[in-house]
Parts: sequence; C-alpha cells; structure tokens
Amino acid sequence: MVTKQSYTYKIVEGCEIKADAYMPSKNMGSARPGIMYIHGGALITGHRENISPEKVKLYVAAGHVLISVDYRLAPETKLKAIIRRSGCIQVDSRGRSPTV
Repeated sequence: MVTKQSYTYKIVEGCEIKADAYMPSKNMGSARPGIMYIHGGALITGHRENISPEKVKLYVAAGHVLISVDYRLAPETKLKAIIRRSGCIQVDSRGRSPTV
C-alpha cells in the first residue's frame, strides 16, 4: 500500500511550488533510498501528478520513497529563473516535510 503526502517546498513571488512524496504505508518511520521524479514537458507544460500509478507502485514496492516535484514553467518564468530558483529539495525519507 502507498501513502502520498503533498508539501509546499518553496514559495517564489507568491507561487507555492509543491512536491508529492509517495512511500510505503507500513514502516513509514524507517529511512529509505529516494528517487526524485521531475516531470517532462520541455519546461512549458507538465505537473508533478503526471506520473503513472504503475511507476509509483513499482518504485515504492522496491523500497524507495518517490518524490515528484513541480517547478515554475515558461513562458511565464524565464529559463534562467527556472534554473536559478528551482533550488534543491531535501526530503527526509522517514516522511517528514521537505526543505530547500
């Protein structure tokens, strides 16, 4: 069974940037290796929820925490700002909230 938790990991110019953490429902307090999923879309489309349920189940069943992140998109945000402000997300693999 999979548990999903959503977090706001950054706020830029009033825009909340979120991540979803998928982890096994059992033993949530134990540390696990993580996989960061960054959606495709050529920096102009896409969303953190554009990940197939099959991938989520596969990675979690293998014992990983899967983190799917959003980022600011073009053309509203220029490429330099996307790269500069995307930041580095850190997520505690025991299910605590992410930090930048």
